[in-house]
Amino acid sequence: MARAMLPDEAPPVTTALEHVVEAVQRVVADQIHLARVEVESSAQRMAVGAGLVAAAALLGLVAWVAACGAAYVALRDVVHPSGAFGVVALVSLALAGGLGFIGVRRLAGGAGEAHDGAS
Repeated sequence: MARAMLPDEAPPVTTALEHVVEAVQRVVADQIHLARVEVESSAQRMAVGAGLVAAAALLGLVAWVAACGAAYVALRDVVHPSGAFGVVALVSLALAGGLGFIGVRRLAGGAGEAHDGAS
């Protein structure tokens, strides 16, 4: 027969261990839920940021085409139209090459990498 516990008696060890295991399971489940919420929030923030960057790139491309057109129109009165087109193309190529070179160096971790201020 099971005996009744007196109010000042401690619960049996197995009951205490069961409570500890349940509490640990709740903590783990809460931590997993918190991690999932944080990941979802980060993913949403990154998706919005990527969308804004894509929109900015598209608008930048439109602006670049307009600027190249304006440069061509301005240069065609000074030099032959094919020469004006060539100048605009070479300037665009030089800028693209420079930006590409800097980007590749940054991705490779080269000397062009941004510093965190600690020298």
